Amino acid sequence: MAFIPKALADGQLPTAQDILFTGTADIATYVKTFTLFNNNASNQIILIGVNQSGTVRNWRRFELLLNESADVIDDGESMILEQGDTIVGSTTSANAVDFTISGVEEFG
Repeated sequence: MAFIPKALADGQLPTAQDILFTGTADIATYVKTFTLFNNNASNQIILIGVNQSGTVRNWRRFELLLNESADVIDDGESMILEQGDTIVGSTTSANAVDFTISGVEEFG
């Protein structure tokens, strides 16, 4: 088996719930870090969901002030995604919240 650490996804959250990352590893993807940063002058309500069963489930909610950041995954924890599982997200204003997702992909 091969474990490949990598930057998985980055960008800006959309205003309507959309896919931020889709698991592609043939065994599993271990999401180790997932950070958010509000660049907008107004507060941003952020919703993060996960689709591991064919239905999106709400997972986390944040309200970030200007120049405030948040870690979606706690230190030392990880989220395990199988091939095709997705992380989705949305925020209040377009081009307001940057996100980065990194982790390890496992191939066999």
